[in-house]
Amino acid sequence: MSRVRALVALVAVLVLAPATARADFPPRLDHRGALGISPEVGGEEADFLRVQSNDVQASVSTRLTLGLELTLGLGTEGNEIVVLGRYLYNRSDPGGAAGVAYRGYFGRDELKTYFQGGIKADTAPRFAIGPWAQLGVMYELSSLVGVFAQAELSAEISQGIRVGLGISGGVQFRTYVLE
Repeated sequence: MSRVRALVALVAVLVLAPATARADFPPRLDHRGALGISPEVGGEEADFLRVQSNDVQASVSTRLTLGLELTLGLGTEGNEIVVLGRYLYNRSDPGGAAGVAYRGYFGRDELKTYFQGGIKADTAPRFAIGPWAQLGVMYELSSLVGVFAQAELSAEISQGIRVGLGISGGVQFRTYVLE
């Protein structure tokens, strides 16, 4: 039991000490040097078109998405590298997705917008990989927490073309241990 308490204390120090050590007033709302984790929930509609020997097969699937993003703040503007893991839930055809992207923020106040571009791989309805873009808005509750909503478009290629359109929202938790 004492090991669990020691681990909880260590995590609390790593997360809270950098925030309390900074005496920024007003609080700094950029993401310079921040490590973040963002649970998210959303929905996606994916169309898959496959052409094989003059035969065209099309499938459409709507899914609930449950994701987790890891972020690393870069540079002086607070832009981030984003790594995504996502579960795509559909009763008849579940799947997963993984991606990596660069997120650029516009604005330094509580309310900011962003554009994110990268590459993503999806497993449903068939495995495909290709470009991925998101437009979003984030509202900073504090220097450690922000809430966001985003829309995305992806176009992946494999044995056909998969086009996904989705929306999601979540919470970003940050720490400044690297700063």
